[in-house]
Amino acid sequence: MLETCAACGSPKIHALGWILDAEWVRCRECGSLSKGETDDAVTVARALPCGRREDAQEFLDVRTETYRFVAGRLANELSPGSRVLDFGCSFGGLLGELEARGLAGLGVDVNPECVSFVADNGLSVVESGSLQEIAGVGEFDAVCLLDIVMYLPSEITELKEVRRLLRPDGILIIRTTNKRWLATAAHVLRRFHGPTSDDLFRRAVRSHSISQSPRSLCRLLRLLGFGDIQVETDVHLMDEVDSAARVAYRAGRVTSSIMGHPTVSPGVLIHARSPV
Repeated sequence: MLETCAACGSPKIHALGWILDAEWVRCRECGSLSKGETDDAVTVARALPCGRREDAQEFLDVRTETYRFVAGRLANELSPGSRVLDFGCSFGGLLGELEARGLAGLGVDVNPECVSFVADNGLSVVESGSLQEIAGVGEFDAVCLLDIVMYLPSEITELKEVRRLLRPDGILIIRTTNKRWLATAAHVLRRFHGPTSDDLFRRAVRSHSISQSPRSLCRLLRLLGFGDIQVETDVHLMDEVDSAARVAYRAGRVTSSIMGHPTVSPGVLIHARSPV
């Protein structure tokens, strides 16, 4: 069982008990849910849609618009030759888009199949599951974490490493799921109808180690000294193509404009600056 929150590191947690096939805890500080015992990182990575080499091209095709959007934004904010670290680079889709725009990318991924694929395509990559293990790589102008924070055994540990690797006033871009609200609904429903609760919780967390709201993640970034934090949600960030997902993204835009933060959008993009 965890002794601290996997998101913010606080010891103020309480057990929710067994949900599906794992024990979960809730943090009283940040409200995040954490899996009590995480699986081996490589095993988890290989089980994901981005985890098998034979599925690489299909996965890259689905994510093309997201990679182009992020790379385009960085190209507009950085000068040619600027260094960008992509932690959780998968099959290197973002790295390729960065290179096409004159930026120097370095990928980091825990999955050997992803690493070999990226290297075979002539892109720079390091095999590792933690930025703590990365040494001698120097300083970066930007760091990207696209769809990875929810899988980290210790989010706060890796974000501290991001802060270390970024130059002053460097750019941090995080893309993450926003299904903490769905996990909460599943937990409340559990006392009334277990099977429906389990189905909702499975949809909310999948193989994640952390279920965290964007608001909670932004709070953590501020505590770590990051500033100029912006959160956005829009259909151009959407990997899914079904109408339900589009409706949810648009609802996220509405709630964001009213409440100041998205509550129901399936995914969000967070843009921040490192301490000066």
